[in-house]
Amino acid sequence: MEGDASDAGGNGNHGSNHTGLVQYARGMRGLAAWFDGQSCIRLPQPRLLDGASNATISAWIWFSSSSGGQIVGIGDGRVGLDPISTRINPFAAEDLTVEQVVNGMQTIIALGGEAIPGLSIGSWSLFTVVLERQPTRSIFRCYVDTRLVTQSTSTDFSHIAYDKDMPALIGAIEVDSPWQFWNGGIDELRIYNRALSSAEVAELFYGGADPRLTVEVSQVRLCWNAPTNKTYQLQYGSELTTNAWVDFGAPIPGNGSVICTNDPVVPPRRFYRVIVLPRE
Repeated sequence: MEGDASDAGGNGNHGSNHTGLVQYARGMRGLAAWFDGQSCIRLPQPRLLDGASNATISAWIWFSSSSGGQIVGIGDGRVGLDPISTRINPFAAEDLTVEQVVNGMQTIIALGGEAIPGLSIGSWSLFTVVLERQPTRSIFRCYVDTRLVTQSTSTDFSHIAYDKDMPALIGAIEVDSPWQFWNGGIDELRIYNRALSSAEVAELFYGGADPRLTVEVSQVRLCWNAPTNKTYQLQYGSELTTNAWVDFGAPIPGNGSVICTNDPVVPPRRFYRVIVLPRE
């Protein structure tokens, strides 16, 4: 999402605007794609994840409204034809489904019936859904940041299966009417044909983080030239709009060199000055 929808994974699945106009601006990791509830990106692979028994979709997401929306739609959104759907809402129950149609029968792994905790408007969250096939069952997990927030299992589901070519969309899912769109930001979208472990999800959360350097100052060191024939008084004030200066310590005789003293940083701020005594 660094200014366009190019595939940074080297697999050639470069996206392009499909409806509306997706904007690119500051996100969680550099730039992000910003969707207005009417725009989306289309990927060139119409059967993305077809046949996969294991898969992961992960992205940094930013909610611009309380309605949520569709992060990724890999397939047609009509009932029975949706191989994998990641529609979420921070405040209401939403299904996250993997669906398979075999001989007209539909098997579903769904995470629904309750809100997903940890998602909120106006902040970035790492949202990850994982499909993992085990010998006797399939497991569908949902993470927010590094926390496993919900999980479900199915003994019927075996793999993602398409019955026809279907579009793969970012920020929407294609349905008869109306389409379901995303309203907000999507950054660092990753789609895998394997199940990420909880440790790998944590690495996505921590591994790409900016250093975010902070500087904390506990004291200030004050120094001035001090000839031996003078006496000096260090003073401080909290505002420069008044003449309310307060003596800092006792007067200090000059030493013919440089005098230094330390003062703990006191909020909200201090201004300092040195005066020569006696004042003329």
